[in-house]
Amino acid sequence: MGLNTSDYKEVLKALFPSGLAWKVDPGKSITALVEGFASELARYDASLNNLLSEINPGTAVDLLPDWENLFGCPWNGSDPVPVRQANVLARMTAVGDQSLGYFIRMAQQLGFNLNITEYEQAVAGSVAGCLCVNQYYKFTATFNLPVTPANTNNKQILQNIVLQNQPAHIAILLNWQ
Repeated sequence: MGLNTSDYKEVLKALFPSGLAWKVDPGKSITALVEGFASELARYDASLNNLLSEINPGTAVDLLPDWENLFGCPWNGSDPVPVRQANVLARMTAVGDQSLGYFIRMAQQLGFNLNITEYEQAVAGSVAGCLCVNQYYKFTATFNLPVTPANTNNKQILQNIVLQNQPAHIAILLNWQ
């Protein structure tokens, strides 16, 4: 907690030298000056305390648009602040990876239980019952994502992360369930 206006007024009064010319009494112009400085110092103090919450994108409100610009987050005016904060945090903590495990971890951070279906090309001697497909489908993965009321707002965030970080050698199909 910071100092308020009366605290700063007392601090400023204590800094003045002693003497009749420097007495801070009601009605004197020096008193008005001290009160003006004290109110501004209290305002700066409150702004600095607010800045502590703004340096973390997970708690930022005033600087959230700046965080979104920094991490290239798409801005949607209808998204509530917690969803926007989660989007920035997801991008900030994203290290990036080519593995499917990376996408599973990102989905878990956003509240999704991701199940990935990978396909194999049909060849002689393939195991019966496998998901055998033509030669082009072997570079495809289907992301099966159950949507619950708890993670509905994060659906667009996860879709953006998947599409922006999709490996060049794999086509990813999103199957929202």
